[in-house]
Amino acid sequence: MKTAVLLLVAAGTAKRDEDLHALAARTRTEHRPAVARSAARAAKASRLLADHGHLLPPDLREKGQDLLNEHEFRLHAALDSANPGPALAAIEKREAGYLKAFRKLGGEGAVSKARKLPKDEERTKLRATREVLFEATGIDAEEPVWGAPFRALEGLFRAGHPVSSLAEREAPMEALGVSAKFFEDGTALTRRYHVALQPPCDCWTFGREAVVEQARNVAESLKAPPLVEAWLDSIAADDTGKLPSVGFGVSAEDGACKLYVLNYGGNELPPLPLVDALPRTARKQDRASSVMVSVEWKFGDMKTQQMRQYAVEAAEGDVAVARHTQDERFAGDELVAALDGTFGVKQSEDIAVTAPFQYVGDTTPPLVAAPLSKSGLKLKRQDGGIDSNAETDAKLAALLKDAAPGAGAWLDKSRVIRHALSNVQFGEGFVTLYRHPTVFGFVDPSSAPQHLALRNALTKNTHSLRRRLSGLTACDQAEEDFIDRAVSDAAFVCVAFDLWIVVVRRLLDCVESCLVGRRAPVDATHSFSDTQVWGSNPDDSTCAQDGKNPANAGMCPQSCQDDIACMIAACSDCALVDAVCDEPVDLGAHPSLASGDLRFQYKAPVVMAGADGSNRDNIEGDCHTYVDQSDIVQPLGRKSLEGQLEDDVQCKDKHQDDIDFDCWVESDHNDAGTATIVCEGCSPDGTQSGFEAAMATFFQNLVASTGGPCSFDASASLVALGGASGSPTNSKYSDLDSELVPDDMKVRFPYGDNGLFDVMSLWGPEGCRYPYYGFLPDEPLCKDCSSMAQAKEDVLNGLWDGPCNDDDPRGDDDSLPLPPNYPGCGCDCADFLRRDLSTACTATSCINVAQQYAPANSVCAGSDFKWDTTAAGCTDLYGTGTQFDSTWSGHACLDSTGATTVVQDASATCYQTQASISEADLVDYKANPKQCAVKPIYEEDDDDADGGSELVMSGGLVAS
Repeated sequence: MKTAVLLLVAAGTAKRDEDLHALAARTRTEHRPAVARSAARAAKASRLLADHGHLLPPDLREKGQDLLNEHEFRLHAALDSANPGPALAAIEKREAGYLKAFRKLGGEGAVSKARKLPKDEERTKLRATREVLFEATGIDAEEPVWGAPFRALEGLFRAGHPVSSLAEREAPMEALGVSAKFFEDGTALTRRYHVALQPPCDCWTFGREAVVEQARNVAESLKAPPLVEAWLDSIAADDTGKLPSVGFGVSAEDGACKLYVLNYGGNELPPLPLVDALPRTARKQDRASSVMVSVEWKFGDMKTQQMRQYAVEAAEGDVAVARHTQDERFAGDELVAALDGTFGVKQSEDIAVTAPFQYVGDTTPPLVAAPLSKSGLKLKRQDGGIDSNAETDAKLAALLKDAAPGAGAWLDKSRVIRHALSNVQFGEGFVTLYRHPTVFGFVDPSSAPQHLALRNALTKNTHSLRRRLSGLTACDQAEEDFIDRAVSDAAFVCVAFDLWIVVVRRLLDCVESCLVGRRAPVDATHSFSDTQVWGSNPDDSTCAQDGKNPANAGMCPQSCQDDIACMIAACSDCALVDAVCDEPVDLGAHPSLASGDLRFQYKAPVVMAGADGSNRDNIEGDCHTYVDQSDIVQPLGRKSLEGQLEDDVQCKDKHQDDIDFDCWVESDHNDAGTATIVCEGCSPDGTQSGFEAAMATFFQNLVASTGGPCSFDASASLVALGGASGSPTNSKYSDLDSELVPDDMKVRFPYGDNGLFDVMSLWGPEGCRYPYYGFLPDEPLCKDCSSMAQAKEDVLNGLWDGPCNDDDPRGDDDSLPLPPNYPGCGCDCADFLRRDLSTACTATSCINVAQQYAPANSVCAGSDFKWDTTAAGCTDLYGTGTQFDSTWSGHACLDSTGATTVVQDASATCYQTQASISEADLVDYKANPKQCAVKPIYEEDDDDADGGSELVMSGGLVAS
């Protein structure tokens, strides 16, 4: 049955694709580009839904299909209308709206990072709790000194709530590691652990400010020497660089304490005091990758400290070097050889350490290297997993029975931490064992703190919890808050992006980034709130949950009404918002913007072996999977085409781990044996020509080789590649990080009613839109001429979600209660259209909002924004008054007599929504904006409140 359904979907989508492409060919010349663009997007979305729709829950799959049907209907309706130009522009604006919304969630970069997160549903539920800490180490988290690092970790995840709540159970297990040091005389140090306040990955963060604040608290509890404070000051001040991994290790029995800082992702360490004076490790002369530095001290000694640098060799199989150095230092060659023979040594550590010294700022005497006291080995995973394994632990205990008496008992006891044994260190008369996390990113999206920390990491948001977004206007912040409060189905949002604009090139990746590892289909009868990546925090607002409640169908819950009113209150009175020009980046005018953040597209025509048409099975079978292979299912057991590109192509200003390519088969139904493979990604030099050159070389090598499971006609393909083409895709100013955008490409203008229409059509719960709920306030959000004129134009030429909805309720569910006199003219629509613009406008008033507020001597020729302040003045003038030309909406409220169109008389019949925005609430929220502030996660009562990536990590997280 499932196969039959998918065949029907495929047949339906193929027919739709043919219809839309044929429609483009029949369209008038001036409209063909717009229709072709929409047809291409719809075709790609149709293929994605047919190929991968079975992975979606039924309700989301149905919504995706509805979006495609709606897209096709609107495109036909636009071309059938009397004025197709504005109609097509309205469709493009809606698509641009989804793109803008996608950027709010982190855009391409967020998806690229999210796709790399490891997938293990059981692991995401593991928590670093106080019980786990005590069972593994015997340390009570309430101990004033030795519990301080763990309490700091809790502090990040509980967001200011007392530890008596369940919030203390939100830290992921990967933030905690344990170790034990065994001596030949039978004694041992087992009350040892470390925490990562910032992990070495783009998987979760609470930001620089929050991490440093908690680190300072730990340093004070551990009576750290001055150098620790100096390092934390340096990390706090280095806001231009990447926040490194920051953590603490303690060993309670001997009073050893350590602050460690680890770079990752190819980013340099921050400019830490004295770090350049560290002795170099023997085999690693730089700190470019996999390098950790530390300050270590004894509790109570606030003057003396040591520094240590750990480097881990990147190459595997270097046990011979480890055995050689081990033999020279500690005569432990036999033990190292036994470990290598039993487990296999993946990598060895190289460690440099200073002699103890006192830090006195710039007058600190030169550091002196101390003799090496230990060396380390990183063990391979025996079963390919990362969980602790009793059988493996028993083998290790047997090998260490003489060198580390008591290791077996500790291995049993510490297994509660769930990490496999990761490192072994040897010194004169001792062995240290470590259970460290080695894979990071098992984020549980059902945990409110964790999914917020994930959002911070994926969207490059590294500010404090209460200031999640900085540099925003008050209205921009209010819009962000409303989106968070109103959205619980991040999965649907992601699917919608993919189906409308195919920014995320594969629906499978979209599902992965949204569901973060939940591969099993979700029962459609349950809420999707447990799979959100970012969305509502129920401690702040229940709008998302209330809006999904079937009992509220066709109604706007009071919680949502309150959230809408808060947003309107903050965005009234011509409140300003920021925008960026969406024209392609001009690298001639701004050569400094050439970077790995610019994306380009390359279309490579190839010829499959068997030009008689027998190639079709080739390209549609394993070859198709190889080209468009997902990260969730990899049946071929090999790297996909895009995976090879991510390994082979170097990109300007981008570390290899952050490079993201997307490839797909655009055309594979040509009986001549040709296919078109499309790949999108970044450029070696940040330019289109550099990208094309790199891709040309790659595809020439690909077709000349075996091509993986793709069987190419090598000679014919090399000729066909002469017709390859490249084009910029995502290289617009609006796609860049805001700090990179030139000032003359930015504009700040009033939010106005137009902004309200946009955000409600994209993010408003269905029951909070017209005709069910009247979200439009009585007074305009901005009484500027340009703002009012643009709002009027957008309502009349927009799609179907605004106050002038007269015949197309969202969902089209006949069972939902509709207002009396619907379909027909809406009272809010008629009132809106009666607004007298002549009170704000004169004949020479500019009605282009961007033009009116754009920087002087600047030009933008984007699709959403256009301005030219180098010319004599605005050319879009009010004139004799805007007309009532309507593409989609408002017809029911307009009366025409000859050439004259007027709004129907106030006495005429109109439909009134069952509920409307409360004008009293707007006044109240404006006067008392604190009512609308985002509540911290887990905040209950004011009286209670107190205010992947896999990396090689060194074993020495606590001092020896």
